[in-house]
Amino acid sequence: MLRVRQDRLDDAVVDLKKAAELKPNEYQAHVNLAQAYHRQKKADLALAEMNQAVSWSRSPPTSTAWRARLYLERKEPALALSDFDQAIRRESPSSPYLADDHAERGKLLTAERKHAEALSSFDAALRCNLEHLRGQRLRADCLFSLGRHEESLKAFDAYLENDQAHLKKDRALESVYRGRGLVRAELGKYPAAIEDYTRALEIRATSEVQASRGWAFVVCDAPKLALRDFELAIKLDEKNADAYNGRGFVLAGQGKAREAVADAKTAVRLGPRTPRLLYNAARVHAQCGEHDRALELVRQSLDLVPEEERAAFWSAYVKKDVAMQAVRRLAAYRQLEAEGGEEGGAEALMRQTARSWYDALFRRRPATRHADRRRFVLERLEDRSLPSASPLDLAVPLHFDAFGQGQVAHVSNFLSSPSEVDLYKVVLQPSDVIAASVRARQDGSGLASLLRVFDGNGVPLALNDLVGGDPSLRFQASMAGTYYVGVSSAPNDDYDPTIVNDTAPGATTGLYALDVRLTTAAPLQPDLTGSAFRLGREAASAGEAVPLSFVVDNRGGADAGAFRVEILLSPDNLFGPTSSVVLATLRRDQLVSRAGGRSFASPAGFSVTLPAFASGRAFVGLRLVPGGVPESDASNNAAVHNGTDWAPLTVTTTVPPGVTNLSQADASLNAAVNGGLAAAEVDVFSFTVSDTLGDGRFTRRGAHHRRQPRPPPDALRPRRPTPHSVRRRPHRAAPDAGDVRAGRLGPLRAGRLSPGHDLHRRNSPRRARGHRRGRLFGGRRRFRQRLATSTSSPPTGSPSR
Repeated sequence: MLRVRQDRLDDAVVDLKKAAELKPNEYQAHVNLAQAYHRQKKADLALAEMNQAVSWSRSPPTSTAWRARLYLERKEPALALSDFDQAIRRESPSSPYLADDHAERGKLLTAERKHAEALSSFDAALRCNLEHLRGQRLRADCLFSLGRHEESLKAFDAYLENDQAHLKKDRALESVYRGRGLVRAELGKYPAAIEDYTRALEIRATSEVQASRGWAFVVCDAPKLALRDFELAIKLDEKNADAYNGRGFVLAGQGKAREAVADAKTAVRLGPRTPRLLYNAARVHAQCGEHDRALELVRQSLDLVPEEERAAFWSAYVKKDVAMQAVRRLAAYRQLEAEGGEEGGAEALMRQTARSWYDALFRRRPATRHADRRRFVLERLEDRSLPSASPLDLAVPLHFDAFGQGQVAHVSNFLSSPSEVDLYKVVLQPSDVIAASVRARQDGSGLASLLRVFDGNGVPLALNDLVGGDPSLRFQASMAGTYYVGVSSAPNDDYDPTIVNDTAPGATTGLYALDVRLTTAAPLQPDLTGSAFRLGREAASAGEAVPLSFVVDNRGGADAGAFRVEILLSPDNLFGPTSSVVLATLRRDQLVSRAGGRSFASPAGFSVTLPAFASGRAFVGLRLVPGGVPESDASNNAAVHNGTDWAPLTVTTTVPPGVTNLSQADASLNAAVNGGLAAAEVDVFSFTVSDTLGDGRFTRRGAHHRRQPRPPPDALRPRRPTPHSVRRRPHRAAPDAGDVRAGRLGPLRAGRLSPGHDLHRRNSPRRARGHRRGRLFGGRRRFRQRLATSTSSPPTGSPSR
């Protein structure tokens, strides 16, 4: 045997043959010789030696089990099952090999579709050894085959809770994540299924799992992510028919009927022709308008389903499928429904035909107005109150170190409504730090998310309200207790976590992944950072007031001391000390303190006055100056992200009275015009497009302010519009800032502007008392435009009117 371990197999066989000749009545020599032959891949000789070893009455049960495994390699399952039964009967209850034999026996029964007997074998294996990983995994698969999905999910969880399962990321662990993903998909937990599929792909990328995750993305309304997964699945295996069906389904939803139908045909050609494969191809054809082909494939899929299961198949898949909506009005579909639905058979078809004939001949006419007058009776009902619960009570607890990755909790979920808010609960001790981050946009999701942290009473403690990108924040607990992490759709940043849907909803929906990292026993230090920053206007000229609001969070566990906030104006978003101009400085006592000194907001009605500054794009932001207390992270005191501590602003140049050429006021066309209009008056402004400006887009923005009250609508006489006026919509009460409308003039390119580009401001007699204040800059303008064409173009750099 030493030579066997040294891979000197030929010498080992010679020695073992001599040993068997010297002691022909000893089974061990034949077992050792069989192992040597097996290493040499001589299956017949190995089996012959094992037969001779097992024939001796003194041979242990392990010899029979070993011969069963040889039968498995020779693809003789019946003989292998018989040997495992014999080995289990002879094995001692305390034998360490008994659990393995039960698990192998259950696997054989599973292959023969005897799932109930297989489950008994797996249960017996776990009774012998509760930590038997192979038995746990195979038992979970067996429960899934029996349709006992909740129990299967618990079995997979039990496997993953075993520390030994994570010591080596092998195919067994990959199959567990894949199997649990399938179970969660069957239970409708698609975001969690996507998480499991992702972990399986991290261990080993397979076409099957890639396609399964693609279908989960389809259900979660993430077609871009689904399309990417289906294409990767096809790249891994060009014969994966399920991936072609999935890609075809996504392409059909995008209106690419030709490519979708081609994928469905490829899937049917590749096979195998299972009911699921044919029905998915039918869904693609139905979405692309090929109704006859779709119904033909549905019929073929029903033919493959056993007759006693057709009604369940129809109810579970076809009856409620939105993709088949277009074919439900066809007679062929109704016939299929009668044959495969719950009624089933020719009787149902005859009843349906008779009912249709009866309705056509004796259809009731609509009742007259007074045909059915009923007397209304007031009924007194007893007092009832509906049970309710705070959203905090329904928060999902975060489990750290669930997957052997340190103090990390990972959650995948889906915001299906703009008003939906997901809350997650975590218990922290003093000085514990959590770093939470959302992944949505970077993974291709359409969700623009927002991240908040609350204490146990729902008081907001931290916020990340950035513009664009995915939010993240770091928070340190100052006292022990329960805290909540909230994920919502931006700009829903003011919801109350104790009340359901109490604020205006956000703007987007989609998938997201939340990662929370826990660090314990960190030093207590303050951490000042901006969490929300908004400007009240997009453009301003020198001397004008710019309203702004901001929120500063102390995300550390210690008090921040007497810090101050500086409002800066800078030509870039880096806010360097030499290039920035300080517009205002606020001390801590001048801010509105919230959440017990963990959050500070700007005073109500706060604004800054814009100084003389170069026209064009600029940036207004915060700089947080600590009050002598060291912070855990001083890098986030300025220039972090748009929407959290800075925002862009367009600086404009005021056009002097009497100047109509905007290029004279500001060569970069960042101009602001102030003026009034009389009845039927038109102001015309010209500008020059030169090579200096380069390529770009010219936009305009305007606002009008009423100096006197508008007369009531009854006093306005309708006037027929002329070719030179625009019909005005009924005016609604405007705020003090004026009624602001926006539009675009289109792209401008140096040297390619035709003459006749006039900007008109027209006032009708009904608006003779109005006063308008217009603005021209790299933003927008609400002025009527008239583009007149000419047969000749001016040379580059000449003014255009």
